[in-house]
Amino acid sequence: MHRRMLLFAMLALLGVGFSVAHAQLVVTDPATTLRNAVTAALTGRLLDTLTEQAKRIQRMARRLSVFTTHEKYAVPDPTRWLSYSYQD
Repeated sequence: MHRRMLLFAMLALLGVGFSVAHAQLVVTDPATTLRNAVTAALTGRLLDTLTEQAKRIQRMARRLSVFTTHEKYAVPDPTRWLSYSYQD
């Protein structure tokens, strides 16, 4: 009995889904699709460039740390306007 009710409910929902689905049309906008493709390509290129820059800076810092410590490049007492409220 429980299986029969479950099967009936599933068929009813499936029937409702098919009756609504025939009223929907697929609409494409080539201009928007092209713009999204160009944006995705530029974003990917920018991400690749920034990743390569970060790797290069890390390599430079590693090479620099062989000869000296990074402490001499740190600001001893940063100005107050660079501080944030959570640092207090």
